[in-house]
Amino acid sequence: MLVAVMVAAIVQGVPVTDNNMRESCEAHFYSYGTDPCEGTVSVRGGCKSSTLNLAHTDTSKTCTSVKFFWSYPVDNLTMIIETPITEKQQQYSIKFNVDRTMGAITNVFRIFGREEILITPAESKLIQPSDSNYQIILKLQGPSKLTSYGVFIEYEVV
Repeated sequence: MLVAVMVAAIVQGVPVTDNNMRESCEAHFYSYGTDPCEGTVSVRGGCKSSTLNLAHTDTSKTCTSVKFFWSYPVDNLTMIIETPITEKQQQYSIKFNVDRTMGAITNVFRIFGREEILITPAESKLIQPSDSNYQIILKLQGPSKLTSYGVFIEYEVV
């Protein structure tokens, strides 16, 4: 008899303060087995704004391609993205695959400091360069009410 076992690891996001000076919720990344580059992101219910901080995680240290499923995509998810190139303090870009996300995501914003710039793409790929901290911070805006069970988020370093 064959028994399958699935192991999950958790990477917790770091709470940040939103524009209204209220603490936002943490998003949690659960990797599939031992692969830190693929997993599921979840946010507790009732949260209007959440942050997934991948800085200083196994995902940021080893992955040049990341895929995850955002469960119950409602309201806002801000992703703080770092890659193996961040530690080298070198500029890089990511190619964000919007083909799979734009059904559930209404807008994409790029965050520089406290400024949010609308960058919702018209094409299937969105390429964004790292900032002066060697990070890329994207805010995904979903609907205010649940319209889909989840959405796949994918990006790769280019």
